[in-house]
Amino acid sequence: MRPGELRATIENFREADLSRIHLRPARPLWRTTARGAIAFALALWLRDGPTARAADRTPIFVSGYEVSAGRACVVAGLAGNCGVTFGGWIGGAGPVSNGWAAFRGGPIAWVVIVNYSGAAGLGHAVVINEGTWTLSTGSATLNGQLSQGAVTWPADASADLGCGKGVALVTAALLTSRSQVGSVSACLDDTHLATVFPPRLWGGLALPPPSGLNLNLRADRSGSTTLSWTNIPGTLSYVIVRLDSTGPTLLPSDAALPASATGFTDVAPPTGLDCYVVFAIGAAAVLAGSDLLCGVPGSHSGALPPGEPTIQLGQSTIATLTWISPATVDSISGYALVPFSGDPSVLPASARATSTQMGGPSCFVIASLTESGVGGTSDVVCAWPGFPSVAATDSGLRQASGPSLAR
Repeated sequence: MRPGELRATIENFREADLSRIHLRPARPLWRTTARGAIAFALALWLRDGPTARAADRTPIFVSGYEVSAGRACVVAGLAGNCGVTFGGWIGGAGPVSNGWAAFRGGPIAWVVIVNYSGAAGLGHAVVINEGTWTLSTGSATLNGQLSQGAVTWPADASADLGCGKGVALVTAALLTSRSQVGSVSACLDDTHLATVFPPRLWGGLALPPPSGLNLNLRADRSGSTTLSWTNIPGTLSYVIVRLDSTGPTLLPSDAALPASATGFTDVAPPTGLDCYVVFAIGAAAVLAGSDLLCGVPGSHSGALPPGEPTIQLGQSTIATLTWISPATVDSISGYALVPFSGDPSVLPASARATSTQMGGPSCFVIASLTESGVGGTSDVVCAWPGFPSVAATDSGLRQASGPSLAR
């Protein structure tokens, strides 16, 4: 059977189902864009959520103090200091109009140990030749190396480099244990030791984006939709946004999922096309947004529909689909991957997975083939390559550009 004949057979077989499934629901809210609707829903969650979510809306801010002054040593052939150690907390302190803000109590959340060369103090600068860092966010512990750093002091106690009079500016690169690069920009006050002792350090850090959530969507036989993803280090909670013909809905409705969560089942999704995005929420607001994956619950047809179709993009343009065989497999002669745009591809009867290159948003069904034609078609599943659209910035959410799923 040629691809064109196969498509015609499948479309005739389930014409009623195909005619009622669209990628462009007509509800007014969808006339914004899918990206805009998701960003709007997530912004409402961040604004109106419980008090515990307030920290998720702020940049990563660290504060602490000198734990050890280190020891004199030779670094890169130059006189310097080794083992200088700072420790502290996420959030907390820095100079304010009426003096120093109180440091946050509790267990130490981060530790930095550096070796530097050069002379320290007003009018000087040192090079951070090497160092290590560890950061605990509550749900994960991150660590790595410190490099390409410098500490620069003002010329005198009345000069200001942006941190306050007489206060040094610290910059360095953070290399994570996964060979990703971040940065830190901080202030060090070791000048006013009569009133500020031990020396204090405060500032902000930018960690590299996580590797991706690797979201999977599975259309269950019961009509529910199951999502699963990879845990992201540093995440405090997960939020799911579902988009259907009525607009965006936050899942679960009562509270965010904990940092340990790696899956969620939408037990009774609305009839029609339902799309999902998962967001990893950290101390700097949104750490990562997943691919956008969709399904049409209960849209399977025929006596021998392939069961539980699952789709994944893995932050790529290649969709991977898996399924389970119908209860009666003896009469199955093969399967076909049928995109809503493009020609179907025929697969052997032993196949339970396939991958396909995507050029844009598309939906798929898996058809079981018999000697007499099409035995059945699976529930519809869809994907939008390149969708992840929300990134963490110092000011909150940034919406990336890209095509609309609905206009």
